[in-house]
Amino acid sequence: MTVGWLLVAPLLARGFAPDPEVGRLIVAAARIAGYMAPLAALVWVLDGVFMGELRLRALVASTGLGALAAVAGFALTERFGWGLTGVWWAMAALIAGRGLVLVLAGSGSQNPAFGLGEEQGQPGGDEHTDSQQVHRVRKPHSIDREPPDGETGR
Repeated sequence: MTVGWLLVAPLLARGFAPDPEVGRLIVAAARIAGYMAPLAALVWVLDGVFMGELRLRALVASTGLGALAAVAGFALTERFGWGLTGVWWAMAALIAGRGLVLVLAGSGSQNPAFGLGEEQGQPGGDEHTDSQQVHRVRKPHSIDREPPDGETGR
């Protein structure tokens, strides 16, 4: 994917911009997009995995950190006049920030700073936390199944 972007960048510049300065900006932006593409693909795959597992805290944390990284990049771009290249680096920072959080969450990190603890309860119930106690709430079981140990089902 990266090689494709790097090879196509000069063709994009020639095809879309007869002005050499605009062509230079297109090549620079396409190169950043090319280097960012594999990480972006990983982030989007992890998005799907986390959505499927309903690990929404990790998705919120990754989006929050990514947004902070992008805003910082955009502010620096404005401050230092980095132009289009700076905008693309800010977008790469967004993807990198999101990727960092999702990889940490996927590796089993329970870092409370990101709220990445396991969100799903055990099969058959959900956990509800209030102040210092954790309560298990049983979901009703099917008539077709045997009740859990210690329950009569009545």
